[in-house]
Amino acid sequence: MTIQMTIRLADEAADFVDQTVAEGRFSSRAEYLGWLVRRDAMHRRAVADLEKLRAVTADGDPYPELAGLADYAAGVPLDLD
Repeated sequence: MTIQMTIRLADEAADFVDQTVAEGRFSSRAEYLGWLVRRDAMHRRAVADLEKLRAVTADGDPYPELAGLADYAAGVPLDLD
């Protein structure tokens, strides 16, 4: 199921969307904007997962099998925007 939405974008943003579609990477504005929303959702889940791993490390590492991953997560900047 899909829901139709009407949005307003600044001219510069709309031009960028149109340019991206014109380059052939996406078949329509809707496809590109849908991809952006899915990408943002994945990004937010990844940040939440990194926060959980950092909390595991901060709480005394009750899961030693995750130690390497938690160490890696501790060095990943969370401001990925």
